[in-house]
Amino acid sequence: MAVKRGFEVYLVNPAGSSKLGEGLAWGLDIHTASAFVIGWWGVNSLKTHNHSQKEEQFS
Repeated sequence: MAVKRGFEVYLVNPAGSSKLGEGLAWGLDIHTASAFVIGWWGVNSLKTHNHSQKEEQFS
């Protein structure tokens, strides 16, 4: 649905997010912490993706 509406979609593998979420000591339940970890990975993935595009632009 997001692609049909013109959004760029980046996939993030959620494997291991629950284990990392358990280690967060912010008072979050496991599901919220896992969603936070997946979101964090997505943001970092976008930063890496944008950085590589800029390098290609100047090559």
